[in-house]
Amino acid sequence: MLGINKPFLNECAQVVIDMMKGVYPDLVEKASFITKMILNEEQRFMETLDAGLRILNEETAALRLAGNLFSPGSLVFKLYDTFGFPQI
Repeated sequence: MLGINKPFLNECAQVVIDMMKGVYPDLVEKASFITKMILNEEQRFMETLDAGLRILNEETAALRLAGNLFSPGSLVFKLYDTFGFPQI
């Protein structure tokens, strides 16, 4: 929705590291590790989100064909619990 289709938080981490290095000097020497971990987490989250969106789109299409206007609670819970979708 924001138009951001690639990981970006790993790039922002360096700004935080630079701001906080006076208080936490270990951040500087561990910056590479920190940014790699954030990148890995972002990539896994994007994969999970894509999988959830595929399920949502498939189920929505099936519901429309069946003439249903509402998603079953089990689908909504699965998207929330497994794929991290917000409750609406």
